[in-house]
Amino acid sequence: MNVLITDLSYHASMDAIKLLRKITDIDIQIIGSSKKPYGYAAGSMLVDIFYPQPDVDKNATVYLEFILNICVAENIDMLFVSDETELKLLQEHSDRLSCVFIAPELKTLEVFCDKKYANLEMEKLGLVIPKTFASVEELKSSGVKKFITRKRVSSGSLGISRYVNDPMKDYTKIFSDDVIVQELVSGTEYCVDVFCNKSGLPVLIVPRNRLAVRGGTTYITQIENNERLIRLCKKICSKYYLPGFSNMQFIVDSFTNEIYFLEVNPRIGATTIATSLVSVNLMELYIKHFYFDIAILDSYQDRVAWGAIVSRYYEETVCLK
Repeated sequence: MNVLITDLSYHASMDAIKLLRKITDIDIQIIGSSKKPYGYAAGSMLVDIFYPQPDVDKNATVYLEFILNICVAENIDMLFVSDETELKLLQEHSDRLSCVFIAPELKTLEVFCDKKYANLEMEKLGLVIPKTFASVEELKSSGVKKFITRKRVSSGSLGISRYVNDPMKDYTKIFSDDVIVQELVSGTEYCVDVFCNKSGLPVLIVPRNRLAVRGGTTYITQIENNERLIRLCKKICSKYYLPGFSNMQFIVDSFTNEIYFLEVNPRIGATTIATSLVSVNLMELYIKHFYFDIAILDSYQDRVAWGAIVSRYYEETVCLK
């Protein structure tokens, strides 16, 4: 079968390729594309066929036509995308695709790709979010000592700025429609990898403690059987249809042990490969279940090496406790 993977400079795309290469009972040819030239995107040298990719942010129409054409030219069976802007565009035009493409509904993508809307929806669902301020007056009167601004549309930890709430400073300029202003919660950050079947039911939920982060990407992570986080993810999945890959981020307050919701990424995570290495090959499940329509188990929770630490350098290394 022919699989197209876009944005080969992304960690998630490279990880998907690594996991596809581990599948031994399916003959898979990987076609890849990137905005960066061949050789400048690490993933470009891991695929069988490479194409330079138009920038979706600069011209969505040109990007869409590129994808449609390459799917026909290379007889693509399955399209795998890890960029949220591309996900939304391709889902909007999924009726034009000649291959299998798995993504949440457009309205779900629009909620989770905008952190302001996501926060509002999670509050309705009963999850706790960091205290949010709509104005300088609210911020000043709150007594909060430290706060952050987050871009409403961004990936990972990028787009975050941290501040000390100085009563002598004027923070008027930081308030705008494209950012949210929130209290800085001190605690342990978790990324939870979630894999759902065709019905949207989670078959694997794996919380990971983010021990070391560089540029928004986790480099050292520990697998933790945290039932509180697992229950919250199940609650989100019961409300929203998230087929295949998603990852959900939380922070546990160091002082109160309260769990705060941060975001849901309706796609494979940059370090989801860590979960695959300590449980099952999620790309294999993905291909067999969503393309070949092979039934999978109701749960893979007992396949997880809980407590394992995964370290990412040139290659991923698993250290069992």
